[in-house]
Amino acid sequence: MIYPVFARLSRISSTGNSDDRSPAANRVQLHGASVRFVRRGVQLPSWGTMDGHAFQIHSTGGDRLLGHNILDPALDEGQRAVQAANSGREFTAFTFRALSCDNRLLVSFQIWNLSIALVSGVCASVMTQEYFTSTFSKGFYASLCSTRDTFYAGNTGRAVFVLIFARLPEFIDTIFIVLRKQPLLFIHYYHHAFTLCYTWYTYSSACPSARHAIYVNALIHTVMYSYYFLTTLKIRPPAIVARCITLGQIVQFVYILYAFAHVTVVWVVLQKPCEIDATSLSLTWFMDLSYLYLFIDFYLRKYRKKTTEKTKKIE
Repeated sequence: MIYPVFARLSRISSTGNSDDRSPAANRVQLHGASVRFVRRGVQLPSWGTMDGHAFQIHSTGGDRLLGHNILDPALDEGQRAVQAANSGREFTAFTFRALSCDNRLLVSFQIWNLSIALVSGVCASVMTQEYFTSTFSKGFYASLCSTRDTFYAGNTGRAVFVLIFARLPEFIDTIFIVLRKQPLLFIHYYHHAFTLCYTWYTYSSACPSARHAIYVNALIHTVMYSYYFLTTLKIRPPAIVARCITLGQIVQFVYILYAFAHVTVVWVVLQKPCEIDATSLSLTWFMDLSYLYLFIDFYLRKYRKKTTEKTKKIE
């Protein structure tokens, strides 16, 4: 459904020969506009998009209201100037702006990204004291094998439960990708589907070694979804930020690999007691190695390609 809001856009005179009435000066700037000819007295609208809104333009005078869509190199990137043309009479342009599906989708996407960033950030802050106490005060072995009672209890336990449960609504990411007509990559749905199954299964076994993956992942999600939120507000951080987020995810998997290699040596090789089961350990190895491979491959495909393109331009 479209909700109309009428707004007068401009009144332009193209009579006379003065500079301010030259065709170059008689332009109506529309962001991302795409329009067709609108004849006088014809009520058929010209549809397009403008900053995520649907719009239509009507003529109240002149033989033609707007000419073809052109891209003016003098404007900022992404801006379009639509050159006005008529038979020498004044005309007034009206826009029919609407809260379109695209706009509502954008607002929903903003709320979603902000929500995940806040949930991840709050949960990470709640877990911080217990995480550092277990890891550095009690020792790395204790954080992996003998601190189940502190990790899954109290406020830390509640934060862990929220993060584990949040794996289910995170599939909303996939819905947004489909609705926004973006390419749905294998790494995306594999990562979300496997993580959901893995975390819900291993949560029942309450392995204290999971604290490292859960805590670091909460930090990564806080930064990543905050970045997504800013981009929906048209605040574009430096390009290196996106690269660092992907690198952070790779470092996360390397750290998890180190932690569970430690668990394997301690529990399997040295046969020391450890609060973990064989199935959870095996699934963790499979999950982490597959994620590490996929994210490294994604990083190389995305950023090596950009580096190669820049090098070719310089040459």
